[in-house]
Amino acid sequence: MKRILAPMTLLLCAGLFIGCESLTSPETAVDATALDSSFDITAADTQVSLLQSAGVNVDSANGFLMLHWHELFRPGQTETLLSGRANAVSYGATQAFPRSRVPGVDMGEVAVTINQTSFTLPKLESAFAGVRYGSMGKHGGPGGRGPGGRGPGRPHGGRGNPPAGLDSLNLPFVGGGTYQFAASGSTEVPAITVDIQAPAALAQIGGVANEGTIDVNQDLTITWTAEAAVTNMTLVLAPAFHRGRFHGGNPGNKPAMITLDPAAGSYTITSQALQGALGDAKGLMLHLDQGTHRTVTNTDGTKYIVSLRSSDGVRLRVN
Repeated sequence: MKRILAPMTLLLCAGLFIGCESLTSPETAVDATALDSSFDITAADTQVSLLQSAGVNVDSANGFLMLHWHELFRPGQTETLLSGRANAVSYGATQAFPRSRVPGVDMGEVAVTINQTSFTLPKLESAFAGVRYGSMGKHGGPGGRGPGGRGPGRPHGGRGNPPAGLDSLNLPFVGGGTYQFAASGSTEVPAITVDIQAPAALAQIGGVANEGTIDVNQDLTITWTAEAAVTNMTLVLAPAFHRGRFHGGNPGNKPAMITLDPAAGSYTITSQALQGALGDAKGLMLHLDQGTHRTVTNTDGTKYIVSLRSSDGVRLRVN
């Protein structure tokens, strides 16, 4: 686990079930120099986008079964917390796009099993998103905010609060372990069971230090340990803003997604790319995301993408 060198008042609402309270609350106004990003690498829609950026044909899928691990920055603690969250959604026979406008359908009970321990994914139902399973993005829904800033998967709990039980579901990482997704099925979706093997280790970004200061006029090289089991890797550059009492929530430039060769072990980010991602922001968020996936066909001929991913990130200040 990476140790956080910044003051304990730093807060990053990047957890799948950790909702962002009002940015004007006293808790978020303690340290006006803290950096925060509107980009949520843990959200289900983000995970689909990362698959797409790696060349996976996500538009051909009728559903997704996804498991993702990410280290969370927690206030008041000296170490990050490893969070393992799972998502599942089926669109039945539908392959429409954009998927944000396609409601999910009932899959029965959905569970993830590792080392003979099963974790049942909570079922979320709403008029906007239909039926989804498992985790939520930081704005309270499986894929972020819905119309009017309301998360599509927030049937209970109020602003920033997940339905009961969602915040306690944390799936462990077992290097090289075999994870099994199983859905019992319904009148709309046949039962499905599929296995996928995890890489030996989680993503770990090197060459940069959390809360370090960089010169965006200079190229920046990051490193990682290559592993044969990792089939795709993406580097995400997202703007980060100072967070304080009067933070306006300016999203800034869109995050840049750079496809990497997992076997390379290093990548040099050009100064032009750093400046382009930064825009008017006060800092940058760098996320190294790696994973493996497979496409399976259910008994009714529909296709599902099964994905295991992990990400590691740092907050960087600029000169």
